[in-house]
Amino acid sequence: MDARRRFRDGAWHWSYHLHLPHPVYRHVGSPQTARSDPAGDTVVSAVGPAARADSTQGDLSMDIEEALYTTRAMRRVRPDPVPLDVQAEILDAAIRAPSGGNTQNWRFLLVDDRDVIARVGPLYRHAIDQLWQTIYADRLAAAAEHPEDEENIQMAKVQRSAQWLADHFEEVPLFLFAFVQADPSGGSIFPAVWSAQLAARAHGVGSSLTAVLGFFHPDEVFEILGVPRDEHWVMACCVSFGYPTGRWGIAARRPVHEVSYRNRWGEPVGFTVDQPLWSPQAAEPGP
Repeated sequence: MDARRRFRDGAWHWSYHLHLPHPVYRHVGSPQTARSDPAGDTVVSAVGPAARADSTQGDLSMDIEEALYTTRAMRRVRPDPVPLDVQAEILDAAIRAPSGGNTQNWRFLLVDDRDVIARVGPLYRHAIDQLWQTIYADRLAAAAEHPEDEENIQMAKVQRSAQWLADHFEEVPLFLFAFVQADPSGGSIFPAVWSAQLAARAHGVGSSLTAVLGFFHPDEVFEILGVPRDEHWVMACCVSFGYPTGRWGIAARRPVHEVSYRNRWGEPVGFTVDQPLWSPQAAEPGP
């Protein structure tokens, strides 16, 4: 990562950039222009990151703020395979994440075998059905009763996107199953998974993290994937990867000052952020 500064609006602004080196691996395909699913969020032009999606272009660079602000759940993807060199960079970035006590008690299992995915697919669909009927039942009922409310509109979008992944599970080109030992908090596995998702974003690959298989069908998934049952591995999550069908966007969220405090619970954080502090327009170089 390097830092660059730019003079804009009467002041110097610092910009931090991620550089992902291009490793020597056999290139097995050239993905097409990457976009994200149309979820109604602020969208980012495909000119920048999409133009860098082809890993044959050499060293990859993306503004770190662009990666952080636009790496949201991207469930709708094309069946195009993710090249092996891109997969290698995704996992190499993952293992550089912090690990409690440097134990590195993690395992990352990539799945692209269509027969294996076909066995997991029905389990995932059943798990999603259970999710709608239990944890999200009240929110979905409210969305059906008052579909015009903004919160319910967002909930309906999330359900449609998540259901798309369930209905098209067998079409997704790549899955990552993350396993961990002796990490009840997830503090040593989820930073690594997030790093994998950020690295994927830099390559124009969308991703979405889900944990429902671990809640509803852990035993069946362990058997399908051949995970040892006597070594105390826990399936932390499953992440889908693929080249998106829509456009990248900044996820709509409650403002930071509504969910953050300072020094004591409930005390104002000391600043107000009404709009995202990064935007595609702000990232454009000045004259």
